[in-house]
Amino acid sequence: MEVNKKTGKRKKITTVALLALIVCLIVCSMFFFHLDRRLPGGTAIFYSPHPDDEVLSMGSGLLEALDRNEQVIMVLLSQGKASKAIDQVNERLLQEGYPPINAEEFGAARAKEFRESALQLGVKEENIYLYDLPDGSLNTEEIKEIMTSFAARYPEAVHHTMTYKDPHRDHAAAGKALQELKKAGIIRHTVYYIPVQEWENLKSLFNHVTKTPPSKLAGHQKALAAYKSWYPAGGRYAIGITSVPGYFEIIEGAYQSVWSKR
Repeated sequence: MEVNKKTGKRKKITTVALLALIVCLIVCSMFFFHLDRRLPGGTAIFYSPHPDDEVLSMGSGLLEALDRNEQVIMVLLSQGKASKAIDQVNERLLQEGYPPINAEEFGAARAKEFRESALQLGVKEENIYLYDLPDGSLNTEEIKEIMTSFAARYPEAVHHTMTYKDPHRDHAAAGKALQELKKAGIIRHTVYYIPVQEWENLKSLFNHVTKTPPSKLAGHQKALAAYKSWYPAGGRYAIGITSVPGYFEIIEGAYQSVWSKR
């Protein structure tokens, strides 16, 4: 009888331990899904409304994904041809004896800056996608078509873009497109970023901050430098830094991304 009692106690202890382990695994799984962040080996897709959004506002989040060994895909929605920075670029070109560039050449130069930034961040060439939606009037439905195509290819990916609360119309359109696809059940996991210039104005809505991993800081700095390169003979016109120099100053003083999962 004594042996049977001891055996019964051992079985009860084993059962309790197994139940505790199962509960722990479930809680941990819910925790990761709740944060809309993926375990190492997943896929993270970043949709940048314009060149430089990926490095200024989403850069730290992107680098964190790479640091977790995720497959990172970068998608440029618009080449940013409507930027008024073209006037400053052409003024400098004329001062240095170069001919001015037109909107198409300007857009191509911006796309070149984006691609260089992506490579410096550590994204593979084959995972960089360039679209040319109309700058200044991004259409939510057109963006949804692009996002849906990536969701079909990567059904468990986490999709990242600017928030639908962003004061910039194009940024908000990207965020709204992602929000609508999540509500429709087409996309499950989402992350929305606040632009660097709105960190203070919208901070009550965004309580997650991701710092650039120390091992990725040099890559972040090189990606920012891609938007500062002035070499007209090679089609480089330092458009990013010319367009929003104050935003570069902000990110270089913080190296972080501020985001929300809703």
